[in-house]
Amino acid sequence: MRADIAGVISNLETAWKNADGNAWAAQFTDDADFMVWFGYRLHGADAIGYGHQDLWDGFYAGTVFDLEIVAVRQIADDIAIAHLDGWVYPAEETRPETPAVSKPIVVLAKQENSWKIEAFQNTPGFGPQCFGNDLSNAVARGGCVPPGQ
Repeated sequence: MRADIAGVISNLETAWKNADGNAWAAQFTDDADFMVWFGYRLHGADAIGYGHQDLWDGFYAGTVFDLEIVAVRQIADDIAIAHLDGWVYPAEETRPETPAVSKPIVVLAKQENSWKIEAFQNTPGFGPQCFGNDLSNAVARGGCVPPGQ
């Protein structure tokens, strides 16, 4: 299952690198939801593909989206949740040695023996972590996983 999901994530990276909205959309179910980091919601694979094509034709032209799987949890035979770290940077450069700029949470569903994205929550990788600056209580209780772990 993890290898199959890694394949979906790799397909997203390739679609981004190639600025291919159709290939990006193909990783999502027909009625998927994509929550943009600033709160805008795209509904449906077509809208998700068109929306990203607009980005690659403009602001994100010539960039890559390097995604790393942090954790995968299968919650049913046909449903899994993946936590990712992501970096966006110019294609001619290497991934920066900085914390991830994106912390997506992805819900995937298995359909006809392949995994597709049902929901993609693109959360920024900056700002307060968990409960303010003092994470000791949250970490001790297992409710917060500090960056990099």
